[in-house]
Amino acid sequence: MANDAYNIVKYMRVVGMDVDLILNKQDFGMSFPQWEDGLFPGTVDPYEVDGGALATLASLPDWIRVWDQNRFGSGIIGRAAKRVDLFRLLKSYDIIEAHVPAAIYAQFLNVPYIVYDAGWIRCFPSSDQPWDKLARRGYMKACAVLVTNPDTFWIFDKLPFVTRTVFMPFVIDLDIYRPLRTTQRSQFECDLLLFAPSRQSWKEKGNEKLLLGYSKFLKGCNPHFRPLLVMVDWGPDAERSKTLAMDLTLSEHVQFIKPVHKRELVQYYNAADAILDQFTLGSYGTAAPEAMACEKPVIMYYSEKAFRRTFGELPPLLNAYNPEDIEKQLTQCVDHSFRKEIGKKSRQWVEKHHGWRLVVEKHRRLYSFALGECGWEDVLNDHIH
Repeated sequence: MANDAYNIVKYMRVVGMDVDLILNKQDFGMSFPQWEDGLFPGTVDPYEVDGGALATLASLPDWIRVWDQNRFGSGIIGRAAKRVDLFRLLKSYDIIEAHVPAAIYAQFLNVPYIVYDAGWIRCFPSSDQPWDKLARRGYMKACAVLVTNPDTFWIFDKLPFVTRTVFMPFVIDLDIYRPLRTTQRSQFECDLLLFAPSRQSWKEKGNEKLLLGYSKFLKGCNPHFRPLLVMVDWGPDAERSKTLAMDLTLSEHVQFIKPVHKRELVQYYNAADAILDQFTLGSYGTAAPEAMACEKPVIMYYSEKAFRRTFGELPPLLNAYNPEDIEKQLTQCVDHSFRKEIGKKSRQWVEKHHGWRLVVEKHRRLYSFALGECGWEDVLNDHIH
């Protein structure tokens, strides 16, 4: 799971930008800095993380502020007090960068704000639900919307209520996500180790396509060749994926692990011979570029048209949309020299397009625009792409 806000803010602080990060104490476990920095003890279910217990794991820097909505109670008065307290906190800033769902609140503050969209736009463009209407209004009132998923530009293009969008690549820490020696490989007995870190969501990730393609690949392998696919046991379709693996008689060739924090995740990237990400939407989150930074070939579906529009060139990803494509790309990855060549090109791609200096500079320009210090043409300046 991406921890975008924390990763961006910590590098803004490196260059002297006075930026704070506000966290909701009741947020999803993977949203906390401790998940990114590997400070969770052992295996932790991100859905059952106690935000109040996080303070015992590590002291947070003073630029991270944790807001506790539960201290106000759940009654009418409590809910009103919660809103007032949050608004008071947010109004103390000169500018706000609103991650999900902060755009709903930022629109009422009379403070300049920009929206950071990591795919939320797929959920509410035409819904009549009150929450979704507020989300649309929040996007409409924003100074600009940062778009992280290349495929969603086609959604924004059709929306009259969003007039300013700019592509914002995910920031990848190249000191953390890099080729490493790891002992993780020794726990798996196989000739080819494949790792699929995506959550089990067939609608968004296409995990069923992966299992079907992997089954086809196995049927074409030498009977003495031992591939192993490691998948992560989390998400709404986890049981469906396990059932499908059994139905396809893949039990000896698929292993499910529980979610791991990001510092352990990088060990799995490095232990694997190839990474399989997602096969439906046409964009990547952070898993693919993290693995690419570790010099691993990544098999996934991406929209060539969308990536040309946003990055100006195509990535060294192994494109695959259906089970037949996945079988083909897996067959290529049996070749060690092929994997090594793609891996080298993959890290070079991340260095060029996802380095923190580029992302921070794009943010700096957006903040300057929102504060009236520069024009929109300065935000779109090509030399920082």
